[in-house]
Amino acid sequence: MLMNIFIIVCVGTFSGFVLEFVYKSITHHKILIPKLINVQMYLYTAILLYILLILKFHFLINVLIILLFTTGVEFLIGRMA
Repeated sequence: MLMNIFIIVCVGTFSGFVLEFVYKSITHHKILIPKLINVQMYLYTAILLYILLILKFHFLINVLIILLFTTGVEFLIGRMA
């Protein structure tokens, strides 16, 4: 179980990093590496997604929690930066 959590968190964090890297590089027409603080946001979101997977809430409740959580984490990390 602990190994599953580790793998999911690593995959979630890495895929968030890659998606932001590709998006920023394409939109700005140069290579831009995401800040470390953004990678922490992907880490927290991946952990939340895993917890929601275990708890098995209704789909709409999951979507609402994910929207509120990711917006809240992004707001808090943006305030700390």
